[in-house]
Amino acid sequence: MPILERSYLMNIKMRPLTDEDWPDFCRFGKQHFGNSHNIDPAFNQHWFKRNGIAPDIDTKLEGWTGLVLESPDGSMIGVMVVIVIRAWFAGESIPLAWISTGVVDDEAKALGGGASLYYWIYRNFPLVGALSGNEYSHPINALMGRDIPDVSMRRFLFVHDPKASALCLPEQRNALDGLTFIAKTDIRPRLHWRWTRNIPDGYQQIWEKFRATVICTTDRTPEHLRWRFMQAPYVDYRFLELWDETMLRGIAVIRYQDTPKGLVCRIVDFIADPYFSSACWIATAAACAEAGALFCDFHVIGTSQDAALNAAGFLTPDTVPQLKALPNLLSPVDHREWTNSFHM
Repeated sequence: MPILERSYLMNIKMRPLTDEDWPDFCRFGKQHFGNSHNIDPAFNQHWFKRNGIAPDIDTKLEGWTGLVLESPDGSMIGVMVVIVIRAWFAGESIPLAWISTGVVDDEAKALGGGASLYYWIYRNFPLVGALSGNEYSHPINALMGRDIPDVSMRRFLFVHDPKASALCLPEQRNALDGLTFIAKTDIRPRLHWRWTRNIPDGYQQIWEKFRATVICTTDRTPEHLRWRFMQAPYVDYRFLELWDETMLRGIAVIRYQDTPKGLVCRIVDFIADPYFSSACWIATAAACAEAGALFCDFHVIGTSQDAALNAAGFLTPDTVPQLKALPNLLSPVDHREWTNSFHM
């Protein structure tokens, strides 16, 4: 088994995560991950066994896209896992590592063990993405990655039903009064839609038109969509096909999120012919409303969809602060605020 790094301070060893680590990984996770990571085998194998996406890095790892820190007695004192995908970057498809979960115990933290895990990832992948940093990870990402001015993860929402206020904290239940009128409910879609479980015919052409408009995005090939949505364990994703009379103009990927107060539609991906972006967003909001959603939301990095989202009546807490009352976290409902930091 390759040793990837060794600390001169304490002889801490960094090495690849392996199948044999699974029992220790689970024990370590229960103690240190909290609610931030699921230790179910199928979940982890889907997201953190991504062989073939970055062949050069595969040779340094052992089947998992994860690292382990070991103390001199062989005990696990730190773990980091990343999700490896391909990005469409400046006209090329190249590997991208999203930092998922990284935790070290107090012993390793005191010796900079967490920083060494981050350093290995940043040094070995051509692109690294880091979202929603905390007090420990944010300084490391800010040093090793690029903190792009005015670029962060933002949330757009369309409130369909005043009953959405039931999801707010009691002292914020009146925050949404009138917002269903601000969200342009009188807009009528010019496209029709169809719910499906499969990637529609014509998607590749839509994707090629969409990717030509951006510098950096996930390389959302049909193969990627199958892995990301159709094969993902435990989460039910639905494709929303968006058509005019004869041709596919876009798709949205929706997660139905049931809450104690009603349905919320999380729009987790959106790809459209740029000429039809506004029409596709209008139809997506209408389809979510027809499905009975209290509201729908969409998290995005970058501004390429701002004009189309605004034209469709989506609102953001950046300009309508009352929308902050609607919780980000719905499984279960939790009003904890996310940090929206983004580094690459």
